[in-house]
Amino acid sequence: DERFLIAAAGNGTIWIWETATGELVRSLPSHSDSIWGMRIAADSKTLATAGKDNTVCVSNIESGKLQFKLAHPNIPPGVAFTADVRQLVTGCRDAQIRVWDLQTGKLSRTISGHRGSVNDFDFSPRDKWLASSSSDRTVRLWNFETGQLLTTFAGHEQAVYGVRFSPDGKTLA
Repeated sequence: DERFLIAAAGNGTIWIWETATGELVRSLPSHSDSIWGMRIAADSKTLATAGKDNTVCVSNIESGKLQFKLAHPNIPPGVAFTADVRQLVTGCRDAQIRVWDLQTGKLSRTISGHRGSVNDFDFSPRDKWLASSSSDRTVRLWNFETGQLLTTFAGHEQAVYGVRFSPDGKTLA
């Protein structure tokens, strides 16, 4: 609804401004080090941030309340929500994709297959497929429900840091 502008700072703080007035609404000191990635959920109320402090913070944008702080073995550069905001997917430098239950804040499963840091994600419409990009110079497409690898797009000359589905789900960039 274009109500807020959210920015992440190098000191681990999240800044939230109201777009209509330009007024700083709140700051959230979520991480102890810089923030490497963030994503707003489809409900426009939930924010996930990935920090250099090896955590992912899930917060309510309107109240500023921290809902979960999810520990990782090392830096988690990428995050993505399912459309129903019931699950969160996080990447990690250990090449694992982690799927978190946002009702409990607990890890529900991992998806393996990359050979380098998992940097970014996107879901196809209706969360049928999960696309992931990695420092192993691939983009992989997964059946999200089963975790089965559907295909690997190789041939990149360097690490791949971003991946997005088109709104209709017919194109992956």
